[in-house]
Amino acid sequence: MQWQKKYDYSLVRNENMRLKTESQQKDIVTLVCIIVLLLLVPFLYAVYLRFKRRKESFLRRQHQLMEANIQSLQAKDSELLRIRQELASKERKWRESVFLSDPLVKHIDTFVQLSLLDKDRLSSSYKLSGADWDHLISLLNSCHNNYVSRLQSEFPGLKEIEISICCLLRMHIKNRDICYLLGISDDALKKRKYRIKTDKLHLRDAEISLEDFLCSY
Repeated sequence: MQWQKKYDYSLVRNENMRLKTESQQKDIVTLVCIIVLLLLVPFLYAVYLRFKRRKESFLRRQHQLMEANIQSLQAKDSELLRIRQELASKERKWRESVFLSDPLVKHIDTFVQLSLLDKDRLSSSYKLSGADWDHLISLLNSCHNNYVSRLQSEFPGLKEIEISICCLLRMHIKNRDICYLLGISDDALKKRKYRIKTDKLHLRDAEISLEDFLCSY
């Protein structure tokens, strides 16, 4: 019995030692894992911060590059706009020179420069023919952005003589000379102009003159 008890006690003690050893091993493994985690977390955090800084630096460079590209594009757009404006200005001057150098326009300008006595005497020879009006309308369309075509399209109620009056007003011809060129009286021209302004072009504002509207149209 005594030997049996000693044997049992020895088995129990060995089992306790084994369990204690396993527990210690588990504690050691757990401690090692905790130490590894404690060492790994700062390392991972440092890696994360480095990656974040690199990403922020990359995004900052991309943003700066984008801003530089935007500024470059804006500068190019401004330069392109300036060039377009210069070309448009040169084109307007060229079209105006072509218009003024036309023989028919020179013919009208010569008549405008005459004295009243000469106008009364020569008015019949300066009166424009149907072919002259066709040429003048074509010239105004070519040199002034389809001026007559736009008028006829937007205001289809304009009659042929009213189109002629609009053309001469666009050329800055005075009322007295328009009367000579069209062969109508001053009263008839005033009535025509009033009807053009109010009935055909629908310009109700008294501050806007017919001449200003047609010259800026």
